[in-house]
Amino acid sequence: MRAVWMVRSRQIVRKLAWWLTVLGYDHRDRSLTNRIYQVYVTIFWGWWFFVVLSLFTGPAKTILSALGFTPFSQAATLLTTLALLGWGLYKLWQATLRSPFVFSENDAHLICQTPVPRSSVALAWLLGDWFEPALPFWAGAVTLSFALVESGLEHKISIVDLIAYITAGLKALLIIALLQLGLMALVWAVGALRLWHDRQLTWQPGAVRLCILAVGLALAYALIPQGLGGLSHLPWQVVLWPLAFPLSAAFGAVPLLFGLLIGLAWCGLGLVILTRAGAHLNLSRAAQETTQLEKIETAQRYGQTELAKQLALTDRLSGGHPPNRLPLRPDGWMLGWKDVLQSSRAFSLSDAWGWLTLSAVSLGVCLVSEPGARGLLLAIWAVMVGQRVTARLQKDLANWSLLHLLPFSSRRLLLAEFTLPWALVVLLGWILLALAGGGWTLPIRLSAALLLPCLSAAVSLAAAYDLLRQAKPDMLLNGNAPQVSSVGGLLGILCLALPLGLWFVLRQIGLAGGIMAALLAALLALLFWGLASRRLQYME
Repeated sequence: MRAVWMVRSRQIVRKLAWWLTVLGYDHRDRSLTNRIYQVYVTIFWGWWFFVVLSLFTGPAKTILSALGFTPFSQAATLLTTLALLGWGLYKLWQATLRSPFVFSENDAHLICQTPVPRSSVALAWLLGDWFEPALPFWAGAVTLSFALVESGLEHKISIVDLIAYITAGLKALLIIALLQLGLMALVWAVGALRLWHDRQLTWQPGAVRLCILAVGLALAYALIPQGLGGLSHLPWQVVLWPLAFPLSAAFGAVPLLFGLLIGLAWCGLGLVILTRAGAHLNLSRAAQETTQLEKIETAQRYGQTELAKQLALTDRLSGGHPPNRLPLRPDGWMLGWKDVLQSSRAFSLSDAWGWLTLSAVSLGVCLVSEPGARGLLLAIWAVMVGQRVTARLQKDLANWSLLHLLPFSSRRLLLAEFTLPWALVVLLGWILLALAGGGWTLPIRLSAALLLPCLSAAVSLAAAYDLLRQAKPDMLLNGNAPQVSSVGGLLGILCLALPLGLWFVLRQIGLAGGIMAALLAALLALLFWGLASRRLQYME
């Protein structure tokens, strides 16, 4: 245990040192001035976190009151219970697919190939990875406890009430920490059982995932019709009592002692089960599953996002794929097929989130009626479209040594890079236009439908020109592709504003005004297509 903890404690110190560096403190400096500065940093950041969490008490009170429970402590309990349960089910799903014990390559040599106690490794790795996922729960519990204190004060808040805030926050922090640690230990125990000795479990992980899906569907069935009120029915009260009761103590609804006892029971039970389950943990298999993940997390921690994306893509493709049927038609069709393959194989959750965000902004443009708000949403839409459509071009520029050897003209190459994402933007816009409210008359819908392809093309090609304007061949050969800058965003907004301004001036003539505005947008798209193609040609 001592050898294991020596290695793991240094890793924990490095993690904490990273957080201290973010907060502006160097733990390696042993000078007197730095020790004095340590006191200042502790006081300053402690007060800063208190003030920031206090600022969120207003929105937290609004959320609690909107849930319709009396007293508010019941709403806070149900909300936190649902958050803990959802997080636990998500981590449990991950544990059935991949080891929760994340080892680096050095760990694989120093720990995983030595006869150290496996249960000690399991406990040490749990404690090292515990506090980072626990931080959002700590902040949320303290914020909700502050909101409950503020809702109970009938007079204007004074400095005397500071003690009540701190006491309530510490109570919630202590109990939520115990519950989250116990729940995390139980999840890791399931992950350890999957890695038991040299056994390769087959149906057990699938059975666990089926249970998770069943619980998720039951929660959706209870929550969608009635909101959190669906969890107040007797069957759910019985099922959720081990989590809900100590959380009620955390928010002052029941005595603190009872909540602490159940929280300690959660924590003790989880650690004991993890110790037993980890006694025969196959560390070699765990290292094989997670060394690449450790590299990705390290790259993300130190801000190397492009390296993290590349490592994640390599990890996804490491299993290999069967050969794909290539299209029969050569020339430009081959470029389009390349884009389809790259997009399908490199598609990730962040890409899905980007398209969902763009959909939300587009929907806001259709629903908002106030001119100022709609104009702001349109400007955001222009920037987001430029980023989404040029994402493939940016990734291909990072492989410049291959891209510039393709036997295609710069115009055709740009056209192939944009066709698929541009078509998705247009299709998404047309769907949302069809779902827009009654304020959109038929002539307006038709004009907007005509404008949308030309506007999105102009905005995207303006962003592409900005991207290629910044690109330098020597930089691209090192795999460093630029991103769309503020200049590209402003050019995209200009390409959006000019046709829309013309459409607004000519709106009295109906569809003809939309056609003229679409022609202006098409001219802007052709202009930036030519500029971007010329820039790409000179780079070669």
